[in-house]
Amino acid sequence: KRRTREAVAEYPNPYVDFDRLGCVVTIDCDDPAIFETSITREYALVEEVAGSAALERYVRNAIATSFANAEAKRTMELQLDAAVVELPAASRS
Repeated sequence: KRRTREAVAEYPNPYVDFDRLGCVVTIDCDDPAIFETSITREYALVEEVAGSAALERYVRNAIATSFANAEAKRTMELQLDAAVVELPAASRS
């Protein structure tokens, strides 16, 4: 079933609850061809449901828990920092 805004509202993902309880939450799109989604679409849905601050936290969690080496993680963190700075302040709340 394709995930639409309506479907998310009807069958919410528990990531917000997991995050609130202290679990490390990350977002991915395991198999875009099967689930008919993309990482961009997943991020947009998460931002709509949980907000920009939560989305940023989830992306930072993904970097921190990845199997990338320390240098690659630092590069990704710097790229994320630069992207976040470019966002309007209103969208980061």
